[in-house]
Amino acid sequence: MSTKLESLKFDYLNYLGTLPSELFRLYELKHMAVIKSMEGMLPAEIGNLRSLEYLDIRKNSFDGQIPTELGLL
Repeated sequence: MSTKLESLKFDYLNYLGTLPSELFRLYELKHMAVIKSMEGMLPAEIGNLRSLEYLDIRKNSFDGQIPTELGLL
């Protein structure tokens, strides 16, 4: 039996850290919202989420360049 996570939302958490690398192995993920919860760089591994249809990353404290892998989504 396998479980397929399709939707994930981090909304105004008191956690200010980077996105965990395990998130980028959720290949069936279709909707991800990370709102005012993260800091650091947006990792290139975000390009692994090929099923992603909706991404909301507003109000975060990301720094650095936007990874080109974002264009793979």
